[in-house]
Amino acid sequence: MVVHDTSGSSQSLKVEVYSDSTEAMVSMTGVLDEKASLKNIQLGEPRVIIFELSGLRLLNSSGIRTWVHWIRELEAKSPRPIVLFRKCTKPFIDQVNAISGFLPQGATVESFFVPYYCENCGQTQSELFVVGKQFSRATADSEMVVNSPKAIHCLACGEKMEMDVMPAKYFSFLQYRR
Repeated sequence: MVVHDTSGSSQSLKVEVYSDSTEAMVSMTGVLDEKASLKNIQLGEPRVIIFELSGLRLLNSSGIRTWVHWIRELEAKSPRPIVLFRKCTKPFIDQVNAISGFLPQGATVESFFVPYYCENCGQTQSELFVVGKQFSRATADSEMVVNSPKAIHCLACGEKMEMDVMPAKYFSFLQYRR
């Protein structure tokens, strides 16, 4: 495992890379901002790259620019690796929906978090949606499917929680794109 603390501050982006000859697992925790650098992160030549993003709390415009440049370099590799994304946070999914090219072409989002809010006590919690269980991406031959409860029960007070996103917008990255 190689750990990269990209800015040295408590708000930094920490990147851990676990790799062997066929697979690289990249775990990102913290803030992807103007202080973060991805230049020194070496993945080798794996056939599969898995990004685990459950700890990614925030992305700002400078961090997004850094990410997009890094992803372009990843896409230029030959042969192009299979790229999978797991446990994507809301800030990450918001950028996937907003920016064309934010994910490498052909990448697969295997799981992501959906935020819920309790109007009764003000608590929030995130539910993990997993491909094949709560969602499936649209293809040229099939429409996207989202099998999610409209509400879940709050762990704090037991009342009903509602999805804290606009589903049509938040799930738009699951639509088929040529």
